[in-house]
Amino acid sequence: MLIMEAVLETYDATDFALWPVADSPADHLLALSGRLSVREIGTSMAVLTT
Repeated sequence: MLIMEAVLETYDATDFALWPVADSPADHLLALSGRLSVREIGTSMAVLTT
């Protein structure tokens, strides 16, 4: 069986200050799902908007 997941390539957003962001995963890939924490959503929005 093949399972595909949507992921977002992230970066270290340590200088981003508009809203809370999570630490970047070690592989810099954030799996997108309905189970993201508030900080992970902030990270995904920061990557998409900058």
